[in-house]
Amino acid sequence: MLRPAGAGPCSARATASHGLGHLADLLGDAAFYDHLALPLPAPSGTMRAFALGREDGTFTKQEREFVERLHPVLITMDHKARLSRSPAAQSRLTPREEQVLELIAAGLPRQIAARRLRISIRTVDKYLEAVYRKLGVSSHIQAALWLNASRAGKESRPPASPPPL
Repeated sequence: MLRPAGAGPCSARATASHGLGHLADLLGDAAFYDHLALPLPAPSGTMRAFALGREDGTFTKQEREFVERLHPVLITMDHKARLSRSPAAQSRLTPREEQVLELIAAGLPRQIAARRLRISIRTVDKYLEAVYRKLGVSSHIQAALWLNASRAGKESRPPASPPPL
């Protein structure tokens, strides 16, 4: 059983009892006299952790308390870093780009999308160029597939809705 990410750091002596024995094996007694493992959220059956090690003795009480306070910050930083590497986060579509993409993905011709949004067809084309570039796609179909996939896994905010007719 893996130790939950919110459980806090543990020492080399405690790693085996908390399912982090692999970390102790990985670091080995020859590498460090003492180490702390700071577990991170991970899929079932896997382990992710920050590891701190010392060659010159054990961690002091003050150092352990500091690491205990640092642990939630590291979990948050790790979560944000993982989100920033996701395709949805890297795309960073503007609300207007999302509106254009939603109308085109719904099957509307560019002329109708332009009329609904009260912009020119050329402006729709420019928005689509930006969308394709940001998403790394080259067609309406690929962009629509990306939109559907991002909606299925989107955590932050709902998709922008087109303005009323």
